[in-house]
Amino acid sequence: MVRMDGAETRKARIAEVARIVMSELNRNKEAGFIGLKTTIAKIMVETGLTRPKVFEYLELKRDEGVFEINEVEDRINLARV
Repeated sequence: MVRMDGAETRKARIAEVARIVMSELNRNKEAGFIGLKTTIAKIMVETGLTRPKVFEYLELKRDEGVFEINEVEDRINLARV
């Protein structure tokens, strides 16, 4: 088995966080959003990451334009094209 270095591990974790968020957004297409706090909690349970790391990874994907984070309304929305 090949060991991954730190950068590969981080990249895999970021991809996993994005996969979880996108699957939840696709599951809740009618509403058009998912709850931020509940999604962070779900990611923490599934991945074992801490809240600051999860939020850091979410912000990276937000900056890439994958989805939008609205902290005031506690929502994650699909990015508008």
